[in-house]
Amino acid sequence: MKTIYKTLLPALYCMMVLNAQAQRTFQRNMVLLEKHTGTQCKACPAADSYIEKYITETNNKKNVALLRHHSYRGSILNTECSETNSGTWGVGAWPSVLVDRYAFFGAKNERKSYSTTDYYQLRSRQTIETRLKTPTYVSLSLDGSSYDPTTRKLRVVVSGEVTKQLPFLRIHAYVTQDGIVAPQTGSINNYVHDAAVRFCLMKNADGDELKLNEDSTYSMTFETTLQDNYGLITYDNAATDPKKMKVVAFVSSFVDESVSYYDRDYSTSEVHNADAIALTDLPAETACATPTIEYANGNFVVNCTTNDATCHYDITPCTHPTEGDGAVVLTAPAFTVTAYADAPGYGRSAKVRRTFTLREILGEQSSDVRDVDGDGHFTKADVEALARKILKK
Repeated sequence: MKTIYKTLLPALYCMMVLNAQAQRTFQRNMVLLEKHTGTQCKACPAADSYIEKYITETNNKKNVALLRHHSYRGSILNTECSETNSGTWGVGAWPSVLVDRYAFFGAKNERKSYSTTDYYQLRSRQTIETRLKTPTYVSLSLDGSSYDPTTRKLRVVVSGEVTKQLPFLRIHAYVTQDGIVAPQTGSINNYVHDAAVRFCLMKNADGDELKLNEDSTYSMTFETTLQDNYGLITYDNAATDPKKMKVVAFVSSFVDESVSYYDRDYSTSEVHNADAIALTDLPAETACATPTIEYANGNFVVNCTTNDATCHYDITPCTHPTEGDGAVVLTAPAFTVTAYADAPGYGRSAKVRRTFTLREILGEQSSDVRDVDGDGHFTKADVEALARKILKK
């Protein structure tokens, strides 16, 4: 489906669609709660206790998507994307908290992160409860996402609809991990870190541009294979554990990046909708059907029954044995063809291989047809000529 921004006409059409649907809203999936923290941060464990207490007491575990950005200098769980995120939002004290990246105080240059003193803890709790009750103009779904525990391949599909013209739309997808046991200043050495950001799936740590289709829908797919470890420092207890990992995705309005960093209007930023799902709750990826390989009318034919599949293949000529008079053995292997297929929304198929004999290739053709060079025998030279023809070289 074509996207807007390519020509003026689709853009105008999309504006008409959005205007026609302006009154339609959606129930918010989850509120995004981001905490900037670090293993060297003495005050951070207290903030963790408050966050967990709030989520437990209000029964909001299914309503709050939690990201803990390790960005404090020297933290062994720091990641590049979290450090970038802290810089973007002007985090100058740890711990700091953001709720839906929402402009709490309305100040033009307010970056919306604030320390977790008692006053701001109360303010964050009220904000979360208010946001949960506030409808949104952006729907968000993770349907179509998958995780294969065998290959560790993760595929995240974020899709939905936008029913109002909103500025500077960005799409975000993170992977977090619970149960990381690591030292923590201000607490015990075997402190358990939950919801730690391990990596972001976006190309841009501040979010990838969200492009709408002509009917105001959107869809973006992120794919990766899980590594053994993430972070700035390799730490044995922080090894990747897919059973404790979640995907957290959201759509937000960012800021006008054409404006100087210090003059940006952060009151335009806001998370419009968020969702989260454990990797263990994702279905295994559905693979393309295994392709078939045939030979017909002078060509090898590779076919896959999966819709919109692309077949990839390689044809390798075999060594051709000869008889005493130099004639090629027709029943010996002549060509080996290997192939696999892939398609949008599917994993790569199993690789298939088939070897063809010269008799399968030539059928019952007479010897004079096989004898390309006219020496009275079907020799290697004739086979090489046949191979060049099949391989179109």
